[in-house]
Amino acid sequence: MDVDPIKKPDRVASILDLPFPDMSFDSVTALEVIEHLHRNEQRQAVNELKRVLKRGGRLVVSIPNSSSFMLVPQRLVWWFRERTTQRRYYRNRWTHTHIGLMSPKELLFELKGAGFTIIVAKRVMLYDYIVAATY
Repeated sequence: MDVDPIKKPDRVASILDLPFPDMSFDSVTALEVIEHLHRNEQRQAVNELKRVLKRGGRLVVSIPNSSSFMLVPQRLVWWFRERTTQRRYYRNRWTHTHIGLMSPKELLFELKGAGFTIIVAKRVMLYDYIVAATY
């Protein structure tokens, strides 16, 4: 699933309004998605992910390492990409910037607030990965 039809996903849709019935999946992944949402939309996205998971379902989420050491290089890379290879995102008014970078603690807080149980939370090089479950 993606918001960009040019990528030819199986479904064109937004994480803010998933086109699936409640409790449709045993597992869901949201890799490098949450940071592309405004902070006020992130909670809505987490709740949508939970809505489509079956009881006992697993969620795998990843976010870029948002430590201050990595923040400046990441922003420079995205600034450059958005003005070169990612121009069509601006033309179509899609947000493709890291506008909602959050720390792993903030993401854990959102997941726990939505009722997820955290199974694993770890950093692997430039990314933080979290595996959570619904019960």
